[in-house]
Amino acid sequence: MTRLSPVVVGVHHVTLAVRDLEHSITFYADLLGLVPLDRPPLRSTGAWLQAGAVQVHLIETAPQDFVSPPTSLNGRNHHLAFEIEDYDAALTQLRAMGAEVVEGGSGITQMFLRDPDGYIIELIRP
Repeated sequence: MTRLSPVVVGVHHVTLAVRDLEHSITFYADLLGLVPLDRPPLRSTGAWLQAGAVQVHLIETAPQDFVSPPTSLNGRNHHLAFEIEDYDAALTQLRAMGAEVVEGGSGITQMFLRDPDGYIIELIRP
């Protein structure tokens, strides 16, 4: 199996789908001490928080989204994000290997793909 080398340089953020955004912000910021961050104007309602070197992204999600896996390949539900150095090289190599890759929008350099079990993986160049 061909592998990308080197592509992953660290974990950038973890995204959690939450039912009640304000309640979750209170828990993560007030109780756990995560630091709220500015968040770009995205289509989803959410908040970003800093946890040491890793960010936690909270996205308010409708209750029905908690009972079934995501049907589309995007970052608006649970996913694992890895920071990468060379976005263009990674995108080219993944597509050449036949991976289904969906690029993000909103001015953020990101792409999404699924692992063999269907989990969403994000590759991002901050």
